[in-house]
Amino acid sequence: MYRLFTEYGDLFAEITGKLRHFAAERQDFPAIGDWVVITARPAEQKATIHAILPRKSKFSRKQAGHATEEQIVAANVDTVFLVNAVNTDFNLRRMERYLLMVWESGANPVVILNKADLSADSGTVSIRQSLAAPYNKFCPKAYLMRLVTTIM
Repeated sequence: MYRLFTEYGDLFAEITGKLRHFAAERQDFPAIGDWVVITARPAEQKATIHAILPRKSKFSRKQAGHATEEQIVAANVDTVFLVNAVNTDFNLRRMERYLLMVWESGANPVVILNKADLSADSGTVSIRQSLAAPYNKFCPKAYLMRLVTTIM
Protein backbone atom coordinates (compact mmCIF):
# COMPACT_ATOMS: atom_id res chain seq x y z
CA MET A 1 0.00 0.00 0.00
CA TYR A 2 1.37 3.42 -1.00
CA ARG A 3 0.27 6.91 -0.03
CA LEU A 4 0.26 9.41 -2.89
CA PHE A 5 0.05 13.19 -2.91
CA THR A 6 -2.12 14.13 -5.90
CA GLU A 7 -4.23 16.99 -7.23
CA TYR A 8 -7.16 15.18 -5.54
CA GLY A 9 -5.40 15.19 -2.19
CA ASP A 10 -3.80 12.19 -0.48
CA LEU A 11 -4.77 8.86 -2.02
CA PHE A 12 -3.93 5.32 -0.98
CA ALA A 13 -2.64 3.23 -3.87
CA GLU A 14 -1.63 -0.26 -4.88
CA ILE A 15 0.53 -1.29 -7.82
CA THR A 16 -0.93 -3.24 -10.72
CA GLY A 17 -0.35 -6.97 -11.02
CA LYS A 18 1.64 -6.34 -14.21
CA LEU A 19 4.01 -3.94 -12.44
CA ARG A 20 4.44 -6.42 -9.58
CA HIS A 21 5.00 -9.31 -12.01
CA PHE A 22 7.71 -7.53 -14.00
CA ALA A 23 9.51 -6.13 -10.94
CA ALA A 24 12.76 -8.09 -10.81
CA GLU A 25 14.28 -6.24 -7.83
CA ARG A 26 13.21 -4.06 -4.96
CA GLN A 27 14.28 -0.95 -6.89
CA ASP A 28 11.59 -1.71 -9.48
CA PHE A 29 8.92 -0.72 -6.94
CA PRO A 30 7.93 2.89 -6.14
CA ALA A 31 10.04 4.73 -3.56
CA ILE A 32 9.62 8.01 -1.71
CA GLY A 33 9.88 10.86 -4.21
CA ASP A 34 9.02 8.81 -7.31
CA TRP A 35 6.72 10.22 -9.95
CA VAL A 36 4.21 7.55 -10.95
CA VAL A 37 1.50 7.01 -13.57
CA ILE A 38 -1.82 6.36 -11.82
CA THR A 39 -5.50 5.85 -12.30
CA ALA A 40 -7.14 7.90 -9.57
CA ARG A 41 -10.42 7.09 -7.89
CA PRO A 42 -10.94 10.27 -5.82
CA ALA A 43 -14.39 9.28 -4.58
CA GLU A 44 -12.83 6.22 -2.89
CA GLN A 45 -9.61 8.08 -1.97
CA LYS A 46 -7.72 5.33 -3.80
CA ALA A 47 -5.52 4.93 -6.87
CA THR A 48 -3.75 2.29 -8.92
CA ILE A 49 -0.06 2.71 -9.84
CA HIS A 50 0.67 1.59 -13.41
CA ALA A 51 4.28 2.73 -13.92
CA ILE A 52 7.22 4.59 -12.40
CA LEU A 53 8.63 7.47 -14.43
CA PRO A 54 12.44 7.59 -14.89
CA ARG A 55 14.27 8.75 -11.78
CA LYS A 56 16.38 11.92 -11.97
CA SER A 57 18.35 10.97 -8.86
CA LYS A 58 18.23 8.38 -6.11
CA PHE A 59 19.65 7.85 -2.66
CA SER A 60 20.21 4.19 -2.05
CA ARG A 61 21.98 1.88 0.34
CA LYS A 62 22.61 -1.80 0.79
CA GLN A 63 19.57 -3.53 2.21
CA ALA A 64 19.90 -4.46 5.88
CA GLY A 65 20.92 -8.04 6.55
CA HIS A 66 22.99 -10.45 4.50
CA ALA A 67 21.43 -9.68 1.11
CA THR A 68 23.34 -7.37 -1.22
CA GLU A 69 20.20 -5.90 -2.76
CA GLU A 70 19.89 -2.14 -3.21
CA GLN A 71 17.31 -0.27 -1.14
CA ILE A 72 16.21 3.12 -2.47
CA VAL A 73 15.77 5.58 0.38
CA ALA A 74 14.55 8.55 -1.71
CA ALA A 75 14.22 9.43 -5.40
CA ASN A 76 14.23 12.67 -7.41
CA VAL A 77 16.05 14.74 -4.80
CA ASP A 78 17.46 18.02 -6.19
CA THR A 79 19.42 19.41 -3.25
CA VAL A 80 20.78 17.80 -0.09
CA PHE A 81 21.71 19.93 2.92
CA LEU A 82 24.55 18.36 4.90
CA VAL A 83 24.41 19.95 8.35
CA ASN A 84 27.24 19.36 10.78
CA ALA A 85 28.34 21.12 13.94
CA VAL A 86 31.86 22.54 13.93
CA ASN A 87 32.79 21.11 17.30
CA THR A 88 34.84 18.22 18.64
CA ASP A 89 32.53 15.74 16.87
CA PHE A 90 33.29 17.20 13.42
CA ASN A 91 34.99 14.69 11.14
CA LEU A 92 36.24 15.86 7.75
CA ARG A 93 36.45 12.32 6.32
CA ARG A 94 32.82 11.62 7.32
CA MET A 95 31.70 14.83 5.60
CA GLU A 96 33.64 13.79 2.48
CA ARG A 97 31.82 10.42 2.50
CA TYR A 98 28.49 12.24 2.76
CA LEU A 99 29.48 14.54 -0.12
CA LEU A 100 30.40 11.52 -2.23
CA MET A 101 27.04 9.88 -1.51
CA VAL A 102 25.23 13.05 -2.58
CA TRP A 103 27.20 13.38 -5.81
CA GLU A 104 26.67 9.70 -6.65
CA SER A 105 22.92 10.13 -6.11
CA GLY A 106 22.71 12.89 -8.72
CA ALA A 107 21.72 15.62 -6.25
CA ASN A 108 23.56 18.87 -5.45
CA PRO A 109 25.13 19.19 -1.99
CA VAL A 110 25.02 22.25 0.23
CA VAL A 111 27.26 22.07 3.31
CA ILE A 112 26.08 23.90 6.43
CA LEU A 113 28.63 24.11 9.21
CA ASN A 114 26.63 24.89 12.33
CA LYS A 115 27.76 26.28 15.69
CA ALA A 116 30.48 28.33 14.02
CA ASP A 117 30.38 30.75 16.95
CA LEU A 118 31.70 27.99 19.23
CA SER A 119 34.93 27.45 17.29
CA ALA A 120 37.82 29.68 16.31
CA ASP A 121 37.32 31.51 13.01
CA SER A 122 40.58 30.15 11.61
CA GLY A 123 39.37 26.61 12.26
CA THR A 124 36.10 27.01 10.37
CA VAL A 125 37.84 28.69 7.44
CA SER A 126 40.35 25.83 7.17
CA ILE A 127 37.52 23.27 7.35
CA ARG A 128 35.69 25.11 4.59
CA GLN A 129 38.85 25.18 2.44
CA SER A 130 39.48 21.49 3.14
CA LEU A 131 35.96 20.61 2.03
CA ALA A 132 36.26 22.57 -1.21
CA ALA A 133 39.84 21.54 -2.11
CA PRO A 134 39.19 17.95 -3.26
CA TYR A 135 36.06 19.07 -5.10
CA ASN A 136 37.34 22.11 -6.99
CA LYS A 137 35.57 20.87 -10.10
CA PHE A 138 32.25 20.61 -8.25
CA CYS A 139 32.94 22.99 -5.32
CA PRO A 140 29.88 22.52 -3.12
CA LYS A 141 28.33 25.53 -1.49
CA ALA A 142 29.40 25.84 2.13
CA TYR A 143 27.88 28.13 4.75
CA LEU A 144 28.87 28.91 8.30
CA MET A 145 25.93 29.26 10.68
CA ARG A 146 25.43 30.18 14.30
CA LEU A 147 22.35 30.29 16.45
CA VAL A 148 21.27 33.67 17.70
CA THR A 149 18.78 33.74 20.55
CA THR A 150 17.04 36.67 22.13
CA ILE A 151 15.59 36.42 25.61
CA MET A 152 12.82 38.89 26.33
